[in-house]
Amino acid sequence: MTAYRIIALMIIAAGLTLVPWYALQDSFYAFKWIAKFGGKDFAPAIIQIATFSKIWLILLPAMLLMTTIGFLGFTVSRALNAEADSSRRATVLSVKGLAFNLAYGLFSFGFSRLLAAYPDQGAGTALRGALFWQVPAFALVTLMLFTWAGFLQKRRA
Repeated sequence: MTAYRIIALMIIAAGLTLVPWYALQDSFYAFKWIAKFGGKDFAPAIIQIATFSKIWLILLPAMLLMTTIGFLGFTVSRALNAEADSSRRATVLSVKGLAFNLAYGLFSFGFSRLLAAYPDQGAGTALRGALFWQVPAFALVTLMLFTWAGFLQKRRA
């Protein structure tokens, strides 16, 4: 994955989590919105989804998440393809696919257990509470993986 794609994904993630989602009365650069940050009209998309029931906004973070997962899978497969001997390449890539599927299944199981931990709350409230931390946590884990991969590449060179 090129550095430009990584930078673009980081900018999108920052936009979803750090700046107001809807248009402001005053200019963005007036910075008056900082005093009311997190309010209904001044919250970023992630808070709009989790707190103010703007569920349709989940499409953009979901697309970002799926794009990042796709790029991560492609990058890992490409690196493994380059490193593995041709006689073992199919086995290595199959194990990679198995590991991704197991991770996805365990994450789904953990998410369902998290939702089950909110039995007294309505389904919408529990879902918003569970989704609130996911995009930033996934972005952090992805950033750590790319940092680690960059470190390994520099060490080999």
